Amino acid sequence: MEERLERLPEVKNAISPASVLRKAHRILLGEEETEDEPLPTSRAAVAQELLLVDDGDLFADTLTVDRGAACVLATMPDTGSTRARAVIAQLEQDLAELTKGLPVRATITGNYVIADAVYRSLVGGLVRSLGAAILVTFLIFALVLRSWRLALIGLVPNLLPLALTLGVMSLLGIDLKVSTVIVFSITLVVADDDTIQYLA
Repeated sequence: MEERLERLPEVKNAISPASVLRKAHRILLGEEETEDEPLPTSRAAVAQELLLVDDGDLFADTLTVDRGAACVLATMPDTGSTRARAVIAQLEQDLAELTKGLPVRATITGNYVIADAVYRSLVGGLVRSLGAAILVTFLIFALVLRSWRLALIGLVPNLLPLALTLGVMSLLGIDLKVSTVIVFSITLVVADDDTIQYLA
């Protein structure tokens, strides 16, 4: 999995128990001895090298204390929500392929995955809340202005700034995030207020 992670252009650094063991193997046997066999070739050799190293912190980031679970760590910058979804999908596919038929349970987690889930939740919430806000705005306009036609006309200047903001964000490649979702909400509130004052 580490090798597949390192193929991704976004990955800056990947560490796994294998990479830590590879370093220990190279330190114990020397550069020349480990050129053909960068890792120990048997479980016994692995156990022996781990005993020789005997450093509890060596695998602290990649193995649990009981050695029952391992992880591959990778550092990746924020590449935007669209690319994040593609990277996560690729990693899920790679993980399924690598663990097929093995008696292991593997999951992808971390800040990258959490950020992607938050993004999808934000977008879903934004769509739902904007829909509800537009409906409520229309109803309030209809009540205040006592005209369904004026209420429909009043929606146009409210929706125009939202459409313009979304269009500019799309052209500039700005992804939706917490700050930009807040901008949408503020834009709608300001537009509502101005429209009511103008039409009243």
